[in-house]
Amino acid sequence: MKLFITAVFLFISITVCKSNDNNSTCKVKVSLEDSLRINEMEISVIHQKLDDNQYSSEMFSIKQGEEYKLNIERTCGDFDVFYFYFAHNDWRDYVNVYVEKGIELELNFYVENNRVKLDRSKINDQNVLALLQYADLLNKTGREIWYGEFSKAEFLTRSDIYLDRTEEFLTNTNGVKDDVKAYLRFLGQANYLSDIGSIPYAYKFRFKESAPLDFDTKHNAIDVFNSPFAEFYGSAAGMIVREVQNQKELKGLTAFNLANQQIKIVKERVNNPTLQQVAIDILLEAFKKEFKGDVNFEKKIDEFKKLAQNITNKEEREKRIMEVENLKYSMPGAELPNFSMLDANGNLVNLRDLLKGQYIYFDLWASWCKPCRKEIPALKQLEKDFEDKNILFVGVSSDKKDNIWLKTLEKEGLHNTQLLDVDNKLGKSLNVTGIPRFLLYGPDGKLINSNAPRPSNPQIQQFLNRYVQ
Repeated sequence: MKLFITAVFLFISITVCKSNDNNSTCKVKVSLEDSLRINEMEISVIHQKLDDNQYSSEMFSIKQGEEYKLNIERTCGDFDVFYFYFAHNDWRDYVNVYVEKGIELELNFYVENNRVKLDRSKINDQNVLALLQYADLLNKTGREIWYGEFSKAEFLTRSDIYLDRTEEFLTNTNGVKDDVKAYLRFLGQANYLSDIGSIPYAYKFRFKESAPLDFDTKHNAIDVFNSPFAEFYGSAAGMIVREVQNQKELKGLTAFNLANQQIKIVKERVNNPTLQQVAIDILLEAFKKEFKGDVNFEKKIDEFKKLAQNITNKEEREKRIMEVENLKYSMPGAELPNFSMLDANGNLVNLRDLLKGQYIYFDLWASWCKPCRKEIPALKQLEKDFEDKNILFVGVSSDKKDNIWLKTLEKEGLHNTQLLDVDNKLGKSLNVTGIPRFLLYGPDGKLINSNAPRPSNPQIQQFLNRYVQ
């Protein structure tokens, strides 16, 4: 049975509204006309203006059997982006549509075989249709590239398909505004670059040998993402950084000089201030990996402070410097950080107050982390095995939403000491880059091991028995 709804789906991209009148409005009608017989569904609406870099977002939930209506009306800038995410369980669907000044756009969707489909028969706007058809083309091209048969030489130029098909599509598409065409051409180039980045890994997977390092490319990330559309492409800054990090002339430099030169390239060549700062932040995070808790720790701190002067926002700059200074807690023998966090009852708990002359085995985890949750049965057993010994087991979650965290605690039956660290202060202070992560502190509050064995590790009992009586 088809269940008709009215909504807008977005994934990478966009609903576009173009106008020279800053007081004009962009309108999209969103409504759920029939129950989807689901437990819950979410629509997220994000509006971003190109001309003044304004950004706003809202999230709406649809519950089972609920009739839902939403009218989106926003003041347009020179070029606007609306993201409409429509999510249920594990699936996401999207379309890109153009919204013109003074016109209220209605789109009819239906659910079939647990997938969302758009009834395109009622759409007359060529700009809307062009975006929909181009999204189809990108999906088809992506599948052909992934599953297609290529020789080694052809594989190195496979990304060109995105460029060729985009130009062919634009040549054969009539009645579409120049701004929309420019956006589609940008998308073609961005997808080309994204695929180029995957070639070394895909080539090795396909042919069981490394790809040549000097294969030719037709576009570079910095030039493509100097486009005004770049802010609408989520991975733009990361792709810029990847290109900067691959600069051959920078090979052989020390970590500090390398980071300094990479940041210099970004500042000189990336025009968009927002992307420039995001790229610099990514490069600073890469430099933080040099902190190993060794004798050069203080020197690394000073170097980071120098690099951080490239962060234009003073508050953000000071925050980044403080995070790095807190990395002193990652050094062997370092004291347990003096951080406070909420427990499951809503009480503020200071980490040092938990010591009380006992060892602490910290579990850094999150409800969305499947490997973390896979450790829970072994962790529960470990607690039972050591329940009469001088050790406390403490979970520290980096979940952003306390309601999700609390539901997970209940579902998993975690009734030991559980804390919520929404800012991931403890993980950042120990330079933790992945979870689950387990830490062991002694009764004196000093760090014994910042990467202790997991509960599922056969060596965990032997490891803990070395210390715990």
